[in-house]
Amino acid sequence: MKKPNNKGRTMNISLVAPSLSSTDMLLKLVEELFEYEVLPQKIEQTSKAVHQLISNPDLGQAWFIEIEQEGEKMIAGHITVSYSFSLEYGGRIGLIDQFYLKPEWRQQGIGTALIPMIERHVTEAGVHALSLEVNIGNAGARSFYEKHGFVPPSSVLYDDQSDQTRRHAAAHCFLTRKLRYDIASIQHGFLQTLPIQPNPAHLASGPTTLSALPIAIYR
Repeated sequence: MKKPNNKGRTMNISLVAPSLSSTDMLLKLVEELFEYEVLPQKIEQTSKAVHQLISNPDLGQAWFIEIEQEGEKMIAGHITVSYSFSLEYGGRIGLIDQFYLKPEWRQQGIGTALIPMIERHVTEAGVHALSLEVNIGNAGARSFYEKHGFVPPSSVLYDDQSDQTRRHAAAHCFLTRKLRYDIASIQHGFLQTLPIQPNPAHLASGPTTLSALPIAIYR
């Protein structure tokens, strides 16, 4: 695929949910991500997990990142979000498990455009907050997410104190973004993500803030 040159051209970005018939395409993107991150691949295990995710929306959501330019639609990557539940923090919470953009589509503002799209989709699914894991050495990724409201927790407790867990904890950190719900919008059948900073216009409609407990996932 030719590397896109977006100067002076309109680029429409969409999140498109995969179907079981497009599982092979999603698995190919997951494979590319594993190669890029130099992660061990377990093809059978990953294939089974992808089928479970697509078949059961209670587990989470997956999307293709679709780019449309001059009438041509292209798949630029994928995103997966898995769900968990926290009584302490008010209900369903989400973990951005994978966020992959093919190299030729990076540094074009696509990630910035996708963050509010992800938040809108998961908020409609009742998610109170999003968490994600970044490599501490990946300063660019951490800076990107922090600019979009994801912040590290004050502390994370690990029950597993093995050497492998301590190495993982030292190399990775979790960032969490709280989501705010507009009560009036909920009453009309949909949810709306609002900014973290208080806004008089939002406060007038009585927003509720809920936060989430960061999730520790060890691969």
